[in-house]
Amino acid sequence: MRKYLIKIKQVLKNLLFMLVKWCLNFIENNRAAYYKFLYPRQIDFGQGVMMASGTSILMVYENKISSLKIGSATNFRRFCTLTLDGKCELNIGNNNFFNNGCSINCLGYVKIGNYNLFGEGVKIYDHNHLFRDKNVLVQNQGFSIGKVEIGNNCWVGSNTVILNNVIIGDNVIIGANNLIYKSIPSNSIVKSNTHGVVDYYI
Repeated sequence: MRKYLIKIKQVLKNLLFMLVKWCLNFIENNRAAYYKFLYPRQIDFGQGVMMASGTSILMVYENKISSLKIGSATNFRRFCTLTLDGKCELNIGNNNFFNNGCSINCLGYVKIGNYNLFGEGVKIYDHNHLFRDKNVLVQNQGFSIGKVEIGNNCWVGSNTVILNNVIIGDNVIIGANNLIYKSIPSNSIVKSNTHGVVDYYI
């Protein structure tokens, strides 16, 4: 009798292991559906949203409601991160592509249009730390919260950082490793921070 109990216990253990493994594989291969299930009131996804392994969505709650909308056929490669904190709104349009390691950090309002390309490691922030009070630790001073808007048909090069209160128009090309802290008009090419807008290609 003891032998049978041990065998049954081992079988149940194996079944539980297989079930956990199946669940983890399902989540990994269906990340968009998983996050929509996790945050049903806050998330609205269009058809064909793809999220590769390691991509994550983090909703930080302080008795406020965040809103995330992603249009159809938008693709996130590995280890992208979307962070929403407080009463904020993040709208991403259709047919956008985010390469590995991109992050969007939203405390206020971020809007991204359609048909945009983001290289590896692009970071977008709609807020900045307050730091003027020397008697208070920077980490306790809160944030200045603004917005970021990006138009349509833009290509943002790898490792570019886009800061708050920046508006980027349509058909904009931004070279790699840029810090974007001022708005950029439509139909512009930004080569480097030192040169600013270097050309208008349309």
